Amino acid sequence: MGTSLPENYAPTLPGQLREAGYFTALLGKAHFRPCLDPHSFEAAPNIHDLDFFRRWTGPFHGFEHVKLVIGHTSEPHASGMHYGAWLADQGVSLKDYFGIHRYDQYGRWSLPQQFHGSRWVADETIAAMDMAARRGKPFFLWASFQDPHNPYVTPEPWDSMYRPGDVPLPQRFEGETQGKPPFYPSLMAGQFYGKDDPDLQFRGGGDCKIRPELRDDDIRQLWAAYYGMISLMDFHIGRILAELERRGLMSNTLIVFTTDHGDYLGSHGLWGKGLPTYEEMQRIPFIVRHPRCATPGRRSAALQSLVDIEATCLAAAGLPQPPLSQGVSQDAAWRDASVRARDWAMLEFRPAQTPFMQRTFITDRHKLVLYRQRPYGELYDLLEDPNQLT
Repeated sequence: MGTSLPENYAPTLPGQLREAGYFTALLGKAHFRPCLDPHSFEAAPNIHDLDFFRRWTGPFHGFEHVKLVIGHTSEPHASGMHYGAWLADQGVSLKDYFGIHRYDQYGRWSLPQQFHGSRWVADETIAAMDMAARRGKPFFLWASFQDPHNPYVTPEPWDSMYRPGDVPLPQRFEGETQGKPPFYPSLMAGQFYGKDDPDLQFRGGGDCKIRPELRDDDIRQLWAAYYGMISLMDFHIGRILAELERRGLMSNTLIVFTTDHGDYLGSHGLWGKGLPTYEEMQRIPFIVRHPRCATPGRRSAALQSLVDIEATCLAAAGLPQPPLSQGVSQDAAWRDASVRARDWAMLEFRPAQTPFMQRTFITDRHKLVLYRQRPYGELYDLLEDPNQLT
């Protein structure tokens, strides 16, 4: 994700479903290109060509219809693409609300909530349901919300919904980087973790940092703002689900809620995302509503991988899995919480600009981390050592 997907890459999941008669749409953030390359579709100044995005709505990698945004909350590039064009058409002064915060800021955002990206994504998703209905087609919709993400700012009343005093502090452990790969102690010493490894000095410098300036009260306030961002997003996800219910589609719609990565938010003394392989980063939310689930409302321990979404959606639609697909169908596991479709899962951290590669292999109990052409690695027993201290 965030690397360059070739223009002619095929077959994609939406492309296969579209060929089978589905209306396919992507509403929100899609990170298929580098956003730091000035020639990229996702980079400035291209994303701020609002007239282009007023005219163009697809096709895009198998999606028949798209309404796109890149960036997060008040970042300058979050005011571009289709979302930026919509804001401008609503009379919103983009310079008053975007590019006004540092990346590490948190708290209140002055943007009125009716113009927030989460509402826009939900509105466009509901509009896409109308488009599918007019065509008389089943649909595959990807509602891609930008939140929660830094800058951790959100409009009122969501910014004050949670009391900072009620927020527990994240856990830290003294000496936990001892015996780990060399970038761990460098990072915890306040140094960029690639200072001694040229392959880790990729463009952008990485998003994983320490923030020694934050006191306990600051951390609680940041977490409270983060919770508010989530609640705002949840509210608009609820609108989408209510619309499915209103249209009588809940009994025939497979719903998947997930994300691309976690956020340390102070756990282990870290902030952001990136190289360290702690669970806060790698174990992500994953909620499924399967219309034919025999065990609803239960939590499953079955291992999941994002690459399984393609195979599972195709299976649910009665379509074959393409030969080069790397995922497995989780259809049976999503119907029954006692079923397991895989014994292990793999995660990759592979910055596009360097030859560096980290691969993490996870089973029900163990985590093995390998580094290409490096003399070190990591092995953890997650049952005995869930915080990965030794």
